Amino acid sequence: MECQYYYDQIMQLYGLDEMKIVLRKWSNVSRNLKYANDMPVILPNLLWVTKPGIGKSCYIKLLAEYLSAARLMSFYGNVKSLEFALDYCPDEVDFSELRRLMRELKAATGYRGDFKGVLSVELDQWIDHFNSQHFKRLMTYLSGMDNSLCIIFVLENADQKNLSDLERVLAQYVRIDKVESSYPPVEDFLSYVIDWLSNYDFKLEDDAIGLLRTSIDFLRSSDSFDGFKTLNLMCEDIVFEICAADDFDQKRVLSSQELHDYSRDGIFINRLKEMVHKRRIGFDLEPGGIR
Repeated sequence: MECQYYYDQIMQLYGLDEMKIVLRKWSNVSRNLKYANDMPVILPNLLWVTKPGIGKSCYIKLLAEYLSAARLMSFYGNVKSLEFALDYCPDEVDFSELRRLMRELKAATGYRGDFKGVLSVELDQWIDHFNSQHFKRLMTYLSGMDNSLCIIFVLENADQKNLSDLERVLAQYVRIDKVESSYPPVEDFLSYVIDWLSNYDFKLEDDAIGLLRTSIDFLRSSDSFDGFKTLNLMCEDIVFEICAADDFDQKRVLSSQELHDYSRDGIFINRLKEMVHKRRIGFDLEPGGIR
């Protein structure tokens, strides 16, 4: 079955254990619908408190495909899911971001009707402003589309007070389930890197695996870490530098010596630290230009 295919794809993702629990619950709903005389089921919306670079986009796209295949909700538009980063607008200025969201939803159907599907709304720029009038206008608008959308409110950087404020406001307008996701364990990230490099037929000696494990463990708890985005950058850099070497080893077996630049004190991690430092003193920089 198609829905089983997307279910399995999500379950094979690295980490995201809490969101996989959500999928299992919704899968149970799909399985048990036949006992409810085909009565409609309105899924709860989600507040996803998560980390940067954890794989949100991939999960959201697969979730929309699963919900469509399982017929848990109706879909209409050129895409099944839409991700929207909501920029902050103070109450004293025009709420242009709400109009932009409306345009995006209309564009998703080719301006032929109302979008039905999964809508992800990133709210980090609204921290400290969840009680504002503009935010309540946003929620009034979204609550009017609640039966047509599965809304995933995404928040990456919030303290407990801001999170409580957001939960309180959301609960006034829509049914909401809160899901908190952290980074997967170091071994999962390490497996991801090993699998990534294996696509280029690279194998790692034990000392190289140990070096990468130490580097990933350090990165995982640092301000410079952007989840899988950072690991992708590291893997791309490794492949390029190894293949650019004059003494390229046709056996493609990497040792810790060859990966020294990617050690905890190596060039790659120090470069990330430098970029974080520049952001803190006012330069708008991201590793590799990634948002």
